[in-house]
Amino acid sequence: MTDVRRSRTYVVAKALFWLSAGVAMAAFIGFKGIETYRIMRGGNQAQGRVIETFEDEREYEASRDFAIVTVAQYEFFVGGERFTGTTEGPRGSWEIGDKLRVEFNPRNPNEGRQGVKSLIDYIVTVR
Repeated sequence: MTDVRRSRTYVVAKALFWLSAGVAMAAFIGFKGIETYRIMRGGNQAQGRVIETFEDEREYEASRDFAIVTVAQYEFFVGGERFTGTTEGPRGSWEIGDKLRVEFNPRNPNEGRQGVKSLIDYIVTVR
């Protein structure tokens, strides 16, 4: 009977440990995402320019449908330094030379994003 109690105690302790670790990890990711969101929302904007485009196929996991999208590489300048990024949209949505607005993290302009509108977009696109 004593071994059964020890075994049960061990299982419960192990479960509590992993539950605590999971909650801590979720909190860390959440806070990091919110911090990045705040930095970028309070961050700067620059005008970007599309420098290259190509078409690519995307599969939507939920429906298994395929679609062709236009992927655009853009450049923007901060303090005279050049940065690049990519964005995508429906087929034909971008052409070389198109202007676009880029929001970027003033602490790290490599974290520039075009067309980001929600907290989820920031969390998903943070590198």
